[in-house]
Amino acid sequence: MSTQVPDNTILIQALKSISDCVCISDLDDNFIFVNESFLKTYGYTEEELLGKPISIVRSDNNCPAKVSDIFSKTLEGGWQGELINRRKDGSEFPVTLATSVILDEKGKFIAVMGIAKDITETKRLQAKFRSVANLFQSLGPDPIKNINTIVTCACDVIGGAATLYNKIDERAHTLVIWAGHNLPPEIAMIDSPYGHICYEATIKGIDKTVVLNDLTSTTYALSDPNVALFGLKSYLGAPVRMQGKTIGSLAVVDVTTRNFTTEEIDLVEILARAISQEEERQNATMILETAIRQSPSGILIADAPDVNIRIANSKAIEILYGESEISMYPDHFRLKRTWSTSTLDGTLIPGENLPLTQAIRYGKVTENEEFIIHSGNGTKHYVSVNAAPVRNNEGTITAGVVLFHDITGKRNTEMALQQKVDELERFNNLMIGRELKMIELKKEINDLLVKSGLQEKYMIHD
Repeated sequence: MSTQVPDNTILIQALKSISDCVCISDLDDNFIFVNESFLKTYGYTEEELLGKPISIVRSDNNCPAKVSDIFSKTLEGGWQGELINRRKDGSEFPVTLATSVILDEKGKFIAVMGIAKDITETKRLQAKFRSVANLFQSLGPDPIKNINTIVTCACDVIGGAATLYNKIDERAHTLVIWAGHNLPPEIAMIDSPYGHICYEATIKGIDKTVVLNDLTSTTYALSDPNVALFGLKSYLGAPVRMQGKTIGSLAVVDVTTRNFTTEEIDLVEILARAISQEEERQNATMILETAIRQSPSGILIADAPDVNIRIANSKAIEILYGESEISMYPDHFRLKRTWSTSTLDGTLIPGENLPLTQAIRYGKVTENEEFIIHSGNGTKHYVSVNAAPVRNNEGTITAGVVLFHDITGKRNTEMALQQKVDELERFNNLMIGRELKMIELKKEINDLLVKSGLQEKYMIHD
């Protein structure tokens, strides 16, 4: 079975019908052919382009060296890259361009063909994903602040009238707008969850991303009070989960009908997962803070490099100040220091030599070393101290932590026991001395009895 080579008519029709912008230029770089997609994209008629130089559609904002390089590279086999082109109305847009030479039957170079594709939408999507990537780079240590930043970013990259993070309060059985961007002032921040899209469709419902391009054709036009109140026409929401359970939703709402793209759906899901991670971190932080607060040992966490105390639990405050009813985040730690630390022999330790300072400034780890803390109210505490630096992913010391366990009771017991041992030793020595004296006296009596011709009275065992 032979394969027929299509004639020129079919080839030309194929070039005219292709969705990419196709043009052919002569040896003087003038247009000799453009397809329908080219005309539609650039806004010209065929008559306006044929015979005109290609430079008519090139932006002056291109690098001159790049533009001049296209022709020479094409002769060498072809050129591929990105350019900025210009429409008839003067608007500019980015394109990808691939060029190749056209040879006649004898292999002689007769023309250049270029295939261009408008990548405005691609660039726009790339910018959105870059914004999200930059967002993740900018997130700090505060989960609450991060969640608000993520919600704002959702509105910026997806667009819409507003974005909101709705969260279920299971104890109060309410739906809470935990964070929002561009929210109208009259919106109810706490409401019954029933009927709301976020609750019915995303949280309680299918537990996956919900895309409603036209709310007016759904039951939520009647059940969700915000739809009618604010004229909402479209909704895009993704679930926020913590420990595998859906606890809320990140939603983008608009006052126009939308045809949410696959990329926009991907973005809202990425940002919802980011909120989930912040919720997990916030939950872990709460558990950690509770553990620190309830710890029977004193705990101090200080920032690097100034050793400013960020967190002090109640036991630490009790040991250092002699009182416990002070905030876990005591600002006056930076202003007032009424305690001191000494070695067990009473030698005061200067601030720069304290374990926490050494951990932050020099990375030194302290393990089970014993010191005396002289508290602000004059009480003396014997403590066993452990300290270590806190490093970030790059290995830089960002903070330090010190844990000190009050062993005063143990030390007092040990000292009291030692006193009793010493006292018993003294008494024992006295008893031994008395026994020896008794033996000497018995010997002397026996000697005197023998000299008197009498029998010894005492049996003495050596």
